[in-house]
Amino acid sequence: WFLLPRGPERKLDVVMIQPNFDPGLRAPGMEGEMWRRSDLALARYGLPLPGRATLLLWPESSVMGRNDAEPNPRLEAEAQRRGVAWLYGTEGARPGDPYLRLNLVRGEAPGRPPFLQAKVVPMAFGERMPGPAAVREWLDARFDWHSEEPGELSPRSSFAVPTPTGELAVHPLICSEALLADRVQEGVRAAGADLLTNHTND
Repeated sequence: WFLLPRGPERKLDVVMIQPNFDPGLRAPGMEGEMWRRSDLALARYGLPLPGRATLLLWPESSVMGRNDAEPNPRLEAEAQRRGVAWLYGTEGARPGDPYLRLNLVRGEAPGRPPFLQAKVVPMAFGERMPGPAAVREWLDARFDWHSEEPGELSPRSSFAVPTPTGELAVHPLICSEALLADRVQEGVRAAGADLLTNHTND
């Protein structure tokens, strides 16, 4: 390993909050409760530390019941006020059609545009009915369900976390995607990654 190329050392503190909300919960106080827990953890460890970056991770479905695919300057302000980069699991809808649901990870960092990555491989039956469009639409109607739309991988599919010595590229996986080696490798190829995160309810 001595022969491997090495870039500048980058230091990152990571705080993970796992609330174990009830499955399917959609409540207006979810974000507030997550910040309450996060602020306690940040204070306990004195984060962020001088000269180091802090990444705050929340799981899949940590903020539900609103469209987090839309612009919201308040979210960046929450990260900026605490001096952290923040990556969390939420949901959204494609612009112009509230029925095109997305299982999202959203990222916020001070002075940066929001990061959005939808789950690329929604779980069959649990998140997206399988089969061709006609079958999926029939199943959705039969079970009064709206299948989630799959996301796409691109060079923008990693969240850039600023550190004092350069950016760290963080590529998020949502729940069951972490079990799919091809999905992980494709994401790393498309977007590059210094770190992988997994946002799951489990």
